[in-house]
Amino acid sequence: MIWSTFLKNHRWAFAVLAVSFVVKVGFVLSMRDHALFEPLLPGYDMTAFHEWARRIAAGQLTDGRAFYQAPLYPYLMGALYALAGPDVLIAKLAQAVVGTLSVGLVYLLGCRLFDRKTALLAAVLMSLSPIFPFYEIFLLRATLVTFLNLTVLLVFIYFNPGRPLAWAAASGAVLGIAALGRANILIMLPVGVVWIWRLLEGRIRLIRFRAVAVFVLFTFLAISPASLHNILAGKQWALVSTNMKENWAVGNSYDSTGGFWNPTRDTVPLLSKDFLRLQWVKLKKLASDYEEPNNVNFYHLGLDNLLSRLPFSWAYFLAFGLAGIVLTWGRRRQLFPLYWYLLLYGASLVAFFVTSRFRVPLWPVLILFSSAAFCWAFERLFNKEYLRGAAALFIPALLAIALVAKNDRLIQPQYFDNMVLIHEKLDDNKSAINELAEQLLLYPSAHDVRLKLAHYLQKEGRKEEALQNLDELLRLVGEQPNLLRLAGLIDLELGNRERGQIRLRRYLELSPQAADSSEIERILSGSGSR
Repeated sequence: MIWSTFLKNHRWAFAVLAVSFVVKVGFVLSMRDHALFEPLLPGYDMTAFHEWARRIAAGQLTDGRAFYQAPLYPYLMGALYALAGPDVLIAKLAQAVVGTLSVGLVYLLGCRLFDRKTALLAAVLMSLSPIFPFYEIFLLRATLVTFLNLTVLLVFIYFNPGRPLAWAAASGAVLGIAALGRANILIMLPVGVVWIWRLLEGRIRLIRFRAVAVFVLFTFLAISPASLHNILAGKQWALVSTNMKENWAVGNSYDSTGGFWNPTRDTVPLLSKDFLRLQWVKLKKLASDYEEPNNVNFYHLGLDNLLSRLPFSWAYFLAFGLAGIVLTWGRRRQLFPLYWYLLLYGASLVAFFVTSRFRVPLWPVLILFSSAAFCWAFERLFNKEYLRGAAALFIPALLAIALVAKNDRLIQPQYFDNMVLIHEKLDDNKSAINELAEQLLLYPSAHDVRLKLAHYLQKEGRKEEALQNLDELLRLVGEQPNLLRLAGLIDLELGNRERGQIRLRRYLELSPQAADSSEIERILSGSGSR
């Protein structure tokens, strides 16, 4: 009876979850033939996690070193691989399930903090946002971390003051487990302490102190397996992982960009103008609509998949989320954990470096506040408070449009290069040609790309097109020996004997000591005798 009533009251939410799951699974399946579906790029996180999980599944639970990255994700993947085999499709379908559960958590948060209408709209908006299925098709932590962070917020919000010690233990355990996914969430430890203390207002101090102590204790108990492993196996102290110093250098060196970068210069002193300048650069990246790439580029995938082109971008949820925060400020005591989560978790990204996948866990909370803003505005419009309702929609819309207008949706050359590398591994010259052609559209002056394109066109037997690209390169950069040689040989193959001979003779003039000079002389002699 209770279950049937629950289903009836939340039937639309279950419908949204069902559609969201189908879309996510469909997106995963639609990408099965994409070159990036399998983790083939050496040195990248998604490949490292896959290999780490495979070792765990094979029984190698540790490599004798301290954890370089937070270990929960690869260990969960390893458990999945042990059960179902090292199949990345299964792993990505599991991530689709986790992503769907995150939609459900946002709905539950909305029901608790706002109302069912706001919660349902937030679930719909989250289901329509392409950033979530995008990261679900890669073996990266963003999907799991988002789910764990939402779980932390959920246990905070649903904390039952009638059972303070049990709920304090559960809250601490969930926070500690989330830290094993990504340690940034530990920034919420003081928020949890203050939240529990405030929820138990009016109770005797001993109970409040005990609850806070239990919360902190269970947080570190949940983390302790990683800490003990780092000390005992790795002979190194690290609460969760050892990459904090390196990550700090990535975002706080004199040559840092604010995003992921391999710095070559010293770190910036904390008490300096350069440090403040860097934080400002990173704060602007956090607010920017551009999805700062790391491992994968969101816009690159959008060239191949329509779902990635849906217009629900960061700018809209940032703008309307901020509007929602302003409009709900009167309920700041109830919304305390959410406000501080956005502020502190965002600050933890700015303190190190900002990338698209690291800010994904901020999206759901901004979506929830955006939903609150929409509902507030439309309620005012329905009540004929047209000025207030229109202002609540118009002002954030202007901010969102301004942010979107600044988004150049840049695809850096290395992401095309990565795809070409994968296609070469798969012996797929046709796809490599398509990738290089797309790169040339964005970078028409990239002469090395045009040369690569000519190479793959020649391998594919499209010699006329290869020659056209070589002719264009000769026009742009002049008589380069290697270009003359390649173009001359193709000319001869295509029957352009006179031009081919001229080019090859010119090649020998410019490179008389070339290793293949005798071979070229023989070819010229043979072509002249025909």
